Amino acid sequence: MAEAAREGPVDELLRLRRVWPGSAADLFQMLEEQLAIRPRSSAVRLECSGGQTLHGQVVRYQAQSRTVLLAHQGTLSWVDLNQVVAVTLVHAESWLQELTRGQVRGPQEPAPTRLHLRRQAEQLAKHLHLTSFEIPWTKLPDDDQSSRHLQLLLKELDECWLEIGADEMGKKALTGIREMVLELSDYPEIALEEGRCYLRIAAGPEGLLAFPPGSLRKQLEKIL
Repeated sequence: MAEAAREGPVDELLRLRRVWPGSAADLFQMLEEQLAIRPRSSAVRLECSGGQTLHGQVVRYQAQSRTVLLAHQGTLSWVDLNQVVAVTLVHAESWLQELTRGQVRGPQEPAPTRLHLRRQAEQLAKHLHLTSFEIPWTKLPDDDQSSRHLQLLLKELDECWLEIGADEMGKKALTGIREMVLELSDYPEIALEEGRCYLRIAAGPEGLLAFPPGSLRKQLEKIL
């Protein structure tokens, strides 16, 4: 009975550890993208550097100016994200799929093994018609989170190729990429040099970090 009582909190902790550890700006960018897809907002609480606390529904987020527009009881507030020291996402349960990049799973499901990831990368290279896909396996962190985030990256690459190559213009642009190289970096980034696509994935104290929500396709389309 005591063992069963401990399983609930442990399962919840393991689930929440899969939340992508992005910045406040990344969170608001994700909320903005979700609003563009369907009319679904989220309530947030913002603690500002001057001691002020703001509540409201996210209406818009402007990445360039880092400005958040909140609606609360008939009023609109424009908030400078640079003045925000803490963000609370109210009722986060409904956002867990987005916050964990779809990785909300039961804790009993094991992370992909290194052999499984190697096979997945090899299959992806063939599917994308690449002449090579270089991955520095010996340098990559070998923990569960890193394995899940690498698996997520490979899956997102496959989906992006399919979506971008859905028309002739996109398909022609993708043919310019013949080789792919995975590198460790301080921040996630994609670069293209003479047919070689460099996927720079961030590595933090807890291992590899996933690309911010929606940024992989945006960066890929930008270099094309």
